[in-house]
Amino acid sequence: MPDGLRKLKEDLAYAEAMAAKPTKKKATKKKAKPAKKSKKAKRPHKCAPRKAAPAPTPPHPETAKSGDCDLDLLSMALEVGVSLRIDQLKRESIDTILNPAEMAELADDIAFHADVVMYKSKKPGETARHFTRLVEAIARLAYVQGGIKFNGVRYEAAHGVA
Repeated sequence: MPDGLRKLKEDLAYAEAMAAKPTKKKATKKKAKPAKKSKKAKRPHKCAPRKAAPAPTPPHPETAKSGDCDLDLLSMALEVGVSLRIDQLKRESIDTILNPAEMAELADDIAFHADVVMYKSKKPGETARHFTRLVEAIARLAYVQGGIKFNGVRYEAAHGVA
């Protein structure tokens, strides 16, 4: 198997493993100690600068809320997109489909931008572009002998079959 194909399969397996990780961590609660009562409450001096409110941070993939990434919707969209792309690729030669340079480029794209597919990007069109690249990679790997299994679904295609 060419290096580009092997790297692409490894990257897809890694992306699948990351998608299978739970998105919530269990929070451990610590008991709060009761505050000591004092006779006089200290107030900051009226000339003292006020503390600014912390800026909101985007959710991290490991601590994201359950509604941030809908894996069921992503899986359904992948099944439809990959099936359509496999049908389109049937018209091309097997050398064009499994071109090592293009496969290596797809592998790099998946390795560096898999999180953009799972968690929407703020840049318009960026999530769609990387989703299309993921569909392209899976559809091309379906033509490798034995196909590819991604997210519990096996994709396998035979070249030249109408």
